[in-house]
Amino acid sequence: MRAIMKPTLAVAAVLMLVLPVSVSVAGELSVEDAVERTLRNADSARRGRLEVQRSTSALRAAQAERFPSVSLSLSGSYLTDTDRTFDLEAGALGTIPDDPELIPIPPEDVEFDIALPNTVYRATATLEQPLFTWGQISRGIDAARLDREIRRAELRETEQDLRRDVREVYFGAVFAREAEQLLAEMHRVTGDIVADRRLNYAEGTVTREAVLEAEAQLAELHAALTETRESGEDAREALAFYTRGGRPEIGGLSSSFRASVPTLSEPELVELALSGSPRRDALAAQRRQAEAAAAAARGDRPLLPQLGLEISLEGYSERFPYLEDDWRDRSDYTVIISIGSEISLFDSGRRRWSITEAEQRASIARTGLEELERGMGLEVRRAVGGVRREAATLERREAEAAFAEERYRNAQVAYQNETITREEERLARLGALEAEAALIEARYELERALTRLEHTVADAL
Repeated sequence: MRAIMKPTLAVAAVLMLVLPVSVSVAGELSVEDAVERTLRNADSARRGRLEVQRSTSALRAAQAERFPSVSLSLSGSYLTDTDRTFDLEAGALGTIPDDPELIPIPPEDVEFDIALPNTVYRATATLEQPLFTWGQISRGIDAARLDREIRRAELRETEQDLRRDVREVYFGAVFAREAEQLLAEMHRVTGDIVADRRLNYAEGTVTREAVLEAEAQLAELHAALTETRESGEDAREALAFYTRGGRPEIGGLSSSFRASVPTLSEPELVELALSGSPRRDALAAQRRQAEAAAAAARGDRPLLPQLGLEISLEGYSERFPYLEDDWRDRSDYTVIISIGSEISLFDSGRRRWSITEAEQRASIARTGLEELERGMGLEVRRAVGGVRREAATLERREAEAAFAEERYRNAQVAYQNETITREEERLARLGALEAEAALIEARYELERALTRLEHTVADAL
């Protein structure tokens, strides 16, 4: 009895602590439908898709660095002090001969008072084009492309985890449904035994200990039935959370446990796990990204100039263009063509430590990838071993269930022939139900083991 009640729905129980109650919805729901809805609607999957879109936008931005950019700036200024005074001394402009004297121009000192315009309007259009950056733009594009690969691999890993979690919760609900039916029947049969023993105790044919023993078994079954029923509710609520829909009806779960085990070749499964592992793809991209960053840091040497072209068209006017009549007479423009260079002369050791950090990041990424590849064989071995153990357990439970069912049929015949008591017949029935419950649990555990193996080999079974 205790065997079928071990905690198998831990994920669902944790989710129930944070989920609002969902309304039940009618209709059938297969495990494939539940997985498909989850991959489409789950928040974690949606976040993963948004991360891929974000990284794609970042890649487009990095690629755009190769091309020219054009900017426009507009300004209007108001000058508070525009009055100017100019002094022109006598003869500053020369002299005119007037024999026998020279007449200075101007003949005497002159003072000019000029009121300049108070407003200045300016517009500047600038085109900038990088010419030579020693590969920095290309490295930025490569880093953005690798980041997108990482986000795609992480999305695949999220979807793989969701498939495993949904299958476990779905079949946890199926197991709870079938176990609840058996436990209800076991509770009813044990109730018959309790009633018989109470009657026999009243007649003095059994002791009170026998009555209490049967009542304790009945209470244990009641607790097991309650726990199984609540576990099923937890699992169905978890399905509603994953699929973002209503809670499925307990009778609407149409998929059944798998009864057969595919041929398992560990070397082939290890190869499948390595080739299809999204975690491995993400770590491989992180390693290439870190190695590229280390190479870029080593190549970022001092005294290597970066060249860029800048063309500016600047226009200004003392009158507001098009709104004041004489704005063309008081405006001008100029074109400036520049080739700029930026050179690093001294960085207080920043480059050296940047190289060290980049090389350490690359080493960490390589170590993580190597650890995953070395550990994949162990993960596959454990998953395959789990499947084989559960398959053997299922075979044993099937034999035990067949034996218990045959014994119950014999007990029925014996009871009809009045060679055994009603309690003995009821105990045989209880034994057959317990064997059937153990068989259902074995099927569920085999399903869980197959799900874990599928998750390990990236759903390649």
